[in-house]
Amino acid sequence: EVGALVARALRWLEEAAGAGHAAAARRLATLRLAGVGAAAYADDLALRELETTDAPRLPVPSVELAVDQVPVFRQGQVDVSFCSPAAGSGAFDRSQCEGAAPRSEAGSSATPTGIGLLHAAAALDDTEAMLSLAHRYKHGLGLEQSDDAAAWYYRAAAAVAHDDFHIAGLQPSHEMNRLSEANEESLGEGERGEDDEQLQFLVAQAEHGDVGAMVTLADHLYWGHRGFARDQVRARELWDRAADAGNAAAQAAAAGMYLRGEGGDRNNTRAVELYEKAAAQGSVRALNGLGYAYFFGTHLPKDLPKAFGYFQEAARLEQDGDSLFNAGHCLANGLGTERDMQRAVDMFDKASLRFGHFDAIYEMGGLHLHGRIPGQQRSVHEAMRYLIPAAHGGQWGGRVREGFDAFLGGNPLTALLLYFEAAELGYEIAESNAAYILDRALVDAPALLLDAPASSGPMLSAPPGTGQDQDATEHRDQGMLPAVVANRGKTFASGSQTHRLWALHYHRRAAGQDNFESYLALGDAYFYGLGVSQPDPEAAVWWYSKASAHGVAKGAHNLGYMYEKGLGVPQSYIRAERHYRKAAELQGNDWRATVVLYFSIVLLHTRRWAESAGFSW
Repeated sequence: EVGALVARALRWLEEAAGAGHAAAARRLATLRLAGVGAAAYADDLALRELETTDAPRLPVPSVELAVDQVPVFRQGQVDVSFCSPAAGSGAFDRSQCEGAAPRSEAGSSATPTGIGLLHAAAALDDTEAMLSLAHRYKHGLGLEQSDDAAAWYYRAAAAVAHDDFHIAGLQPSHEMNRLSEANEESLGEGERGEDDEQLQFLVAQAEHGDVGAMVTLADHLYWGHRGFARDQVRARELWDRAADAGNAAAQAAAAGMYLRGEGGDRNNTRAVELYEKAAAQGSVRALNGLGYAYFFGTHLPKDLPKAFGYFQEAARLEQDGDSLFNAGHCLANGLGTERDMQRAVDMFDKASLRFGHFDAIYEMGGLHLHGRIPGQQRSVHEAMRYLIPAAHGGQWGGRVREGFDAFLGGNPLTALLLYFEAAELGYEIAESNAAYILDRALVDAPALLLDAPASSGPMLSAPPGTGQDQDATEHRDQGMLPAVVANRGKTFASGSQTHRLWALHYHRRAAGQDNFESYLALGDAYFYGLGVSQPDPEAAVWWYSKASAHGVAKGAHNLGYMYEKGLGVPQSYIRAERHYRKAAELQGNDWRATVVLYFSIVLLHTRRWAESAGFSW
C-alpha cells in the first residue's frame, strides 16, 4: 500500500520537474538525498505543491532521474551547470563554473542526481534549493567544499528572507522545538494552542481582564506561536485593551500594529498617541516608534534629525534591537546625522549579537561579504556567521514547527519527512529531531529508506580507535553497562540496522553543527557497536569527552565509567571520580540522577578499598 503511494508520488514529482516545476525538482532532490526510495512516501506531503500546478504530464520512466533526462533542462532553457570554485577565489559567479562536476558520495548514483536537481531548481530561482546548495557547499556534502559558493547562495536566500520579513503581518517567526529524551515527559505541554490546558487557562485569564495574560496571549496570536493560529485582528484587540489599562508594552505593540495597518486599518494618529503614552512610561520601543514616525512623516512632520535623536536615545539604553539598528542605519547613510560607518557597524553588531535582530544580521552579513567593514578586509568566513542565520530566517524555517505539530498529532512519518526537508536546508534541530525519530524506530525505516546513507557507505567511519575490544564486548553482553548508557542501547536495539545507520547519519550531521546531545549518541553507538562495524571504546571515549566538555551530564558520567573500567583509556579511579562529580554538578536539580551518580562514587571508593585490601572485585 505504502509502496504504491510512493511510486505514484515520485512519478508525479518527476513529471512536474520535467515540465520545469522548480519546487518539484527541489522536493524530488530532497527525497533522493534523504535516502527515500520507491518503497514508501507520505502522499499528502509529496503532492501538496503539485496539486495546484497545471504542468503537463511527461513520461519519465526511471526514478533515478538525471538532469540531462529532463526535457526542459536538456533543451538548454535554464543553466544547470555545477560549480565548485576554489576556496578564496573571490566573489562567486555561477557563470564561470560550467563543466565542473559534483563530487559523488561513496559512489552512489542517488547523490549526483539529487544535487543535479538542486542546481536545476536553483537555476529556476527556487530559494530553498539555493539554501540547500549553500549548506552543501559549506560542509562539502556531495560537492567540493567552497565558502565562496556557500556565501553566494546564502546571500541569495537571505535576500528573499529579508523581503519576506518586511511583508506587514506576515513576518516569519520560527519555533524550534527539540525532541529529546530530556523533555519526553513534558513534550507538547503549552504547545497545542486553544486545545492546550495550560493555554486555555491563559485565554480565560485574558478574557477576564488580566492585563498580563492579554499581553502574552496577544503575542502568541500575533506570531502564531505555541500552536495558536496566527490571528492579528484578535492580537490587536487584546493589546488595545491592555493599552487602555495603561500597560506600556501593550501600548507600544498596539501602536506598531496601527502604524503598519496590521489586524485592521492603518491609524497613524492612534499609533502616535499610544507611542507617546508608552514613552512617558520609559518604553524604549515607544521611543523607537516615535523616531520611526518622524523618519517617515507618519502623522508627525518628517524630521530626520529628530528621528535620529529618538533612535539614538533609545539605542543608548541598549534594550532592544530595533532602535540600535535604526540608529545604525541613519549613521551608515548620513540620514539626520553625519555619516559614521564605524559607529553604524558597532550598533548593527550589538543588535545582531545581543538581540538577534534580523535586519542587523542581514546587514552585517552583506558588509563582511563585500568588504565594507572599516579597517577590515573582506571575509567570507565572517560573512557566513551572519548570512546563515539570516537565510534561515525565511518562511521555509516553519517546516521545523510543522514537523513538531505532526509529531504531537501522532504522525511521526510526516514529521520525519518534514524534518528531512528542513535538514536538507541546514537546520541542525531538524537533523537532531530526525535522528530522535529514527533512534526510537517510530517509523518503518526499511520500507522508507535505502539500506544505508550514501555519504557513509554500509558502516559509519569513526575517529581512530582500536576496533574490536573484547572487554567492551563482554561488558555489553553481560549487561554490565552503566544505567545511563543502557537506555541508548535498548533504544538502538529496538530498531533495525537501517534505523541505526540513518539515525547515526543524522546524529553525525547534527554533531557537525555542534549538537552536543549527538556527541553523546555517537559515543553510545561506538560503545555498543550498534550502527558501526564493531564496538570501539576509544571512539566512544572521544565522543563522550566532547559531550562532557560541552556540559552534557551523561557524557561526563559515561566518561567516568570508561575510566573506572579502563575501556578505551588507561584505568584511573581518580579521573573516574572527577568525571562522576562533574556529571553530578551538571545534573542540576535532578535529584534522582544525582543520587545515582553519588552512589557510583561510593561504589568506586568501595572497589578501590577492596582491591587495596586484596579482595577480588
